[in-house]
Amino acid sequence: MREELLIESFKRGDESAFIEIYELYFQEVYNFVAYSVNGDVREDITQDIFMKVYKSMRKFKGKCSIKTWVFNIAKRTIYDWYRLKKNVFNIDDYESLLTERDTPEKVFEKKERISFLVQGLNDLKEDHKMVILLRKFHGFSIKETSNIMGYSEGKIKTILHRGLKALKENLENDYFQEGGQNLNEKM
Repeated sequence: MREELLIESFKRGDESAFIEIYELYFQEVYNFVAYSVNGDVREDITQDIFMKVYKSMRKFKGKCSIKTWVFNIAKRTIYDWYRLKKNVFNIDDYESLLTERDTPEKVFEKKERISFLVQGLNDLKEDHKMVILLRKFHGFSIKETSNIMGYSEGKIKTILHRGLKALKENLENDYFQEGGQNLNEKM
């Protein structure tokens, strides 16, 4: 209910309502962008997303939650960026998953596992990658993912199933190309 009041406040000219929405969703949107694109442009894309949110807040109709609406804008902005740049996930973007307490062996192992997963994700169709990221990395429900992607819930379930199957096949193919090391150890 608080979100609806913020939108109505903004529509009446209270710009501080946008700041509250920005503060409420910035970190989640930034994380979504960080999992989706190369690290060099994360802030730029996140800023672009919130500029689009700001410019279109007066048009928000309330047919979904504000969070779903913001992530829909984020998804479309990321798709636009991919169309223009044709970039992929990069292993260097995931260095933050390593901790200072990790031994050199643990660091190597984690980097290898992350690299393995990132490569598998890079090889997926854009829709498959986006649905997996929304559902498995960001924890959106089927319904929320459906609203963000603009597809029916049934189609989201199908895309998720096919995407996970394709990811598994990609990872298994990489496994065999790497000389047959234990796949479970890699993951």
